[in-house]
Amino acid sequence: ACPISEGVRDMKALRVMVVVALVSMLAALGAACGGGDDDVTLADLEGVWTGVSYTLTANDDPSLSVELISMGATISFDTDDSGNAQGVFGVPEAFGGPLELSVNATFELDDQDTMTVTFEEEIPPLLTSYTGPFELDGETMTLTDENASFEFSDGAGTVPVTAVVVLERG
Repeated sequence: ACPISEGVRDMKALRVMVVVALVSMLAALGAACGGGDDDVTLADLEGVWTGVSYTLTANDDPSLSVELISMGATISFDTDDSGNAQGVFGVPEAFGGPLELSVNATFELDDQDTMTVTFEEEIPPLLTSYTGPFELDGETMTLTDENASFEFSDGAGTVPVTAVVVLERG
C-alpha cells in the first residue's frame, strides 16, 4: 500500500467528518434558537411596546387615510409571557383629547399568522377587539385589522377601514 494514497484517503475521511460535524452543529444551533418565524409564542411578545405608527385607511378609497401617532396619539403597553397587557392609550386633541386612557388587553395566537386581541374595555373606534394578521420581526410587531371602521372628517360617515398598528419593543 502506498502511504501517499492512504494519506489522501484519510484526508478525505477527515474532510467528510468535519462537514458532518458542522452540519450537526448548525442543526443544533437552529433548534436552540427557535428555528425562525414558525415558532412564535406568547412569550416572544413579552416586553414593553410603544406605538410608532397607527394608520387607518378606507377600504374603498385608499386616498382616505389618517396616521394617528403623527396626530398626537400614543400607545404604550407592557405584555407578559402569557399574553396579558396593561398600558396607556393617549387620545389626541383631534379626537377629543388630550386624554390618557388605561388599557387592559389579552393577546392570543390563533396560528403563526393570526392574533386575537381582546380589550377589557373597548374605546371605539380607536381601540376595538379583533382577530387578524400580525407579524413579529425582531423588535417590531405589526397588527392589521382589515375589518375596522372609522369616521373621517369628509362627511361620508363611518366607513370600513384597515387599521395597521406598528409597535416597537424597547
